[in-house]
Order: sequence, then structure tokens, then C-alpha cells
Amino acid sequence: MSTEFWQNHNFRLEPWGSDYQPPIEIDELSESTSEVDATVETSDWSLFTRRPSEVDLPRRVIFIDGRRRIDAALVGGSGNVVNYGAFGTVAAGAVIVDRSECSSVCVFAPIRRILGFGGNQEAPHTTISCPLGSNEELLYHAVAPHESNNPDVRRNLVMKEMFQAEANIASKLPNAVVL
Repeated sequence: MSTEFWQNHNFRLEPWGSDYQPPIEIDELSESTSEVDATVETSDWSLFTRRPSEVDLPRRVIFIDGRRRIDAALVGGSGNVVNYGAFGTVAAGAVIVDRSECSSVCVFAPIRRILGFGGNQEAPHTTISCPLGSNEELLYHAVAPHESNNPDVRRNLVMKEMFQAEANIASKLPNAVVL
């Protein structure tokens, strides 16, 4: 299926490298609504004591985070239709901190390589042989196609898979509260 797909569609690697995309999109940022107390810092930090009215932290705290990367941007398609897509890599993990035992544990989801397109174009699972005499292969798993079809679809496909990896980790951890 994979070889047939690539032969029947005219997809090419985008000439600009994927590293030209900013790590944070401006529309992801929002204005803070937090109050800032500029007098909280003092010159003598040795006298810092906890206020009795403060709420105690829970015994266990779980930090979950993911990372996404566009390995290669694609553009092309078949006929007069142009679709945007990407080869991408996602990773996610969690650190579980137990304050009562002064311990922490790291939990990682397997690193996953993905391939997806916009414009409802289905993607095939695709295997790429590693160069330089290695017998290893990179397997890119097909993900559900995105309905929209513009250059931003690449970031959206990879981000959706990263969020899913984070949610999968959270669902397997006892007493995890996802914010």
C-alpha cells in the first residue's frame, strides 16, 4: 500500500526546512490575568516562613509534558488537488513526585513517528530505511487526516498526536488530574 500511494501521488518534501517554524505560535500566547505583588521579595530571604493560611500541597504531584517535532513538511497530491502534510515525531512523559517519601518516578510513552495530511487525504504507514549501512528502519504511523488543508495543518496534526500521548499517560496514572 505504501509504495503504491507514493507512486500515485505527487508529494514532495517542502523546500524550506521545518525548523523555520517558531517553537511557539503567537496565537498560543494569551495575556495573563494574574495579580502581581511587587513587594513580595525582600533583601533577606533567610527569614522566609510559611504563612499558616497557605494550603498544603498534595502528597503526590504529577507533571505531564510532551514534545513535538515536524521531521519533514510535505506538499503535493494527485490531480489538481494540493494537500499539505508532515512526517512528525511525538514524545510524552510524566514525573510523579511523592513528597511524603521524597521520591520521584519518571514514566515515558514510546516515541512515536507519525505521517498525516490535510484535506481529508488518508496517509499510509510508511517505512524509511536508515542510511549509511544501518539495517534499522523508521516506521511512520498513519494518523487520521485533518479536515483543513493549509500549511498550518502540519503543526495541528503533530500537536494533536502529542496531546493524545499526554492524555494516554494521564489515563494510566492513578489519581491524575488533568488541567
